[in-house]
Amino acid sequence: LLMAVVMFLMTPSQKQLQLSALPSLTEPSAWTPGKPALWENQAFETSVEFHMPYMNLVEDIHVQSDMPNGLMRVSHYSGANTFLVNTSGRSFRISPVVATMSCHYTTEQTALEPVIPDLKTFIEMGDWHEIDLVDKQGTHSKGFKFDINTGIPVKDNKNATWASYDPKAAAKYAGKYTFIVNATGGGVPVNLTFKGHNNLF
Repeated sequence: LLMAVVMFLMTPSQKQLQLSALPSLTEPSAWTPGKPALWENQAFETSVEFHMPYMNLVEDIHVQSDMPNGLMRVSHYSGANTFLVNTSGRSFRISPVVATMSCHYTTEQTALEPVIPDLKTFIEMGDWHEIDLVDKQGTHSKGFKFDINTGIPVKDNKNATWASYDPKAAAKYAGKYTFIVNATGGGVPVNLTFKGHNNLF
């Protein structure tokens, strides 16, 4: 059981590898649920803040993802741990060990890590409605709030110490999830709050 808040910061990085940043839109878009969002089926770059309130933990994650070509770069802890994923070749993990950097590789990585939730799952399994978003500068935007609630955890038997969720669907959603998307920005992810199974990263 995990309770977490995931903040998606869609500001393009100055460091560009071979991946494209999400396109910045200069005019409001008429994005609505059912249309492809900016991160779906194209290359994107984003920074993520992963909050675990009960542990007072905030982890920064930087992601560059090119789903059409099966490529991804994920950096944790300000770049201390880096994963380079290539679904058609070698994938690498670079991480510190004492005073040196270690590098491991595998050829068994066949899929990219999910970073931003699949909207199709939220539409099919949950419900959604339009909301008003206000940023730190006081600018109002049109948004959509998506909710999935598969129920509370259950114990496998009366003697079980831990309660567990039974994940629903291949996406492994189990618990309560709230996902907010900025429609004015063309379908930009803003926030994911959940209590249950973590199916990201």
